[in-house]
Amino acid sequence: MVRLLLTRAAATALLAAGCTCEHAAPLEPAEPIEPAPAPVATALSVTWPDAVIALATRPPATRVVVRPDGLEVDNGALVRTWPHAAIERARADPDPSHPEWPRVRARLEPGDASGLVAALAATRHAERAASGAGTGANVCDLRVAAEVSFEAFEAVLVSSGRAGYGSPRVLFGEDDALVAFEWPRAPPASAPSEADVRAALEAMRRGEPPGLADPAASEVRVRITDAGARVLVRGDPRCGEVAPATLTACLRELPSDHVTIEVSPNLDFGDVAPWVQHASTTGRAVSVRSAL
Repeated sequence: MVRLLLTRAAATALLAAGCTCEHAAPLEPAEPIEPAPAPVATALSVTWPDAVIALATRPPATRVVVRPDGLEVDNGALVRTWPHAAIERARADPDPSHPEWPRVRARLEPGDASGLVAALAATRHAERAASGAGTGANVCDLRVAAEVSFEAFEAVLVSSGRAGYGSPRVLFGEDDALVAFEWPRAPPASAPSEADVRAALEAMRRGEPPGLADPAASEVRVRITDAGARVLVRGDPRCGEVAPATLTACLRELPSDHVTIEVSPNLDFGDVAPWVQHASTTGRAVSVRSAL
């Protein structure tokens, strides 16, 4: 795309020549949201994890870039998709700590949880103000360097939840062809119903087994450490040695509708991401957490 830039002198010459430059009212605001500048080069070289399963692109969202040397928050790509009316609604409810409002940009030190929550709370504020209905997109994208520890990544997940975002999307691949992966959230713990409890008590009065299902009976865990990965069912190893590419077949043979992936917190995110992606293809609920 070629952008024509008119100097003040050129614009004056056009007016003197009789150009009225009439046009329809613009859809974009008079002060457009500028594209994000190129990332500042640093001495630390990082790589980005690839997608190992079929994934698709998604519409822009507020983005958090997570590197070992710091964090960046930027909602510019999202704001540029808003119509003029949405931007004007957001500007009517400004945040004075962000002079480009509703554009929010922040650079943070590694581990600055309070700063990250504040920046993401501001982007949520912008989304709600723009919607005019108090809702907003409720989704953010995480671009996580492979060298970031899983513990640091997990802290970002917690911060995004505290700021009001739901399950985030993790971006994989190269910058010009990013695809989005819905990072799994732990499903709520299930409990027996009132009817189940009453039936169990009646069975106990009759001297019979209570009949309540053991929630750990089909518990499946995948433990990932520096030494490799093990698949356990109620503590018993299954499937022998597994790799990310063979995990799917193993899990599909096990009697469970939920899989917990336990990760050593010091592992690099790039080493964990393939396991989670493959586990997500089994049709079972997946939760991921750090564990010593």
